[in-house]
Amino acid sequence: MLLCRYKPPLREVFFAKKMTEKYIDQEKLNIVENAIAVTCETDLKALGVSLGVASDQVSKQIDEYLTGHPGEMLAQTPQKISQQFIAGKSLMLISREETPRVLFHGTMYEAFSLNYTRVVEIGSVITDTEFRGLGLATRGCKKILDHLKAQNHNTLGIATIKQEMTAIVLAAAGMVPASYHDLIHITNLTCTCPEYSESFGHVCPFRRSKEKSTPEIFTALTDKTHPPEKTDCTLMVSDRILAAEINKYYREKHIESGGFPVSEDISVETMQLIAGFFAKVALYEK
Repeated sequence: MLLCRYKPPLREVFFAKKMTEKYIDQEKLNIVENAIAVTCETDLKALGVSLGVASDQVSKQIDEYLTGHPGEMLAQTPQKISQQFIAGKSLMLISREETPRVLFHGTMYEAFSLNYTRVVEIGSVITDTEFRGLGLATRGCKKILDHLKAQNHNTLGIATIKQEMTAIVLAAAGMVPASYHDLIHITNLTCTCPEYSESFGHVCPFRRSKEKSTPEIFTALTDKTHPPEKTDCTLMVSDRILAAEINKYYREKHIESGGFPVSEDISVETMQLIAGFFAKVALYEK
């Protein structure tokens, strides 16, 4: 009797493969959902991870990303990443696997603080490629916002984006697009590029215009129904009301310090006047 190896129908093979993929995705999703957010070396060590190993993983993740997306972010050495973490300028999501690993790394830099207010910019983020597509970047950014809020409820998180996908991720984390032109003083805190910004005597060619900063356009920016594309440089904030209050407070303090009401239009003169006010405050705080 001739024995033949059973070959299941293609339909059966297809569904078996889909079930396996679903199982693998759920397993990875569980790892993502159980990951622990850490912002200090003590908590990192408690999870059995050394800062050196974690920083090396992040550095390699960035290098891997840059091979397919050259120029989109800066390469970082493990030493630089360690320094950022020790200084409280980054957050990591660590898996709770038998051998823990870094799933997410995001940076956060204090742009300015005055009395009870604080503005912190969320910088570059990187995720483990194995876990992309599972909401990892959104989860990590939300953890950063929660961390900032826990430190001071008057902390405003800001970010500038040039990709619609980044806007979608940040929106899912709780951030919203905002008009640079309604938040002149906060806008100045993003006006830091020596080659393009008004603070350095240029006119930025990338910033979203006032005409393209309408509620309808902002809604479309985070719409998931079309493939995400590149977009004009857009300001995103963690809270529009808080952003307006802080911007108003900085404007009032600017006038009290001897400055005069600056124009609501973004210009070299306006940005340099505001930059002078921020520099004066920073010098006084020292």
